[in-house]
Amino acid sequence: MSSPPSKKPWSKFPAPCWTQVETVVLIEAYRDRCYAFHCGYLRTADYDAMAPTVTSCWPYASPEKTSAKCHHKMEKLH
Repeated sequence: MSSPPSKKPWSKFPAPCWTQVETVVLIEAYRDRCYAFHCGYLRTADYDAMAPTVTSCWPYASPEKTSAKCHHKMEKLH
């Protein structure tokens, strides 16, 4: 006979994935890229270049910020 599955505590809101510092660094990197290239939207290569900057600003953050996560965060901020 198997034991009943363990229940995880249910939370209405997930734990925050982005710190305030990471968000500010992402916004600044986005702004700098937009000013440098005179465009409103960035390409994947631009997010690839920004992701290490965001990750390095807060070394204890988990999980690591990828270009896809940076892109998604900027879409949510718009």
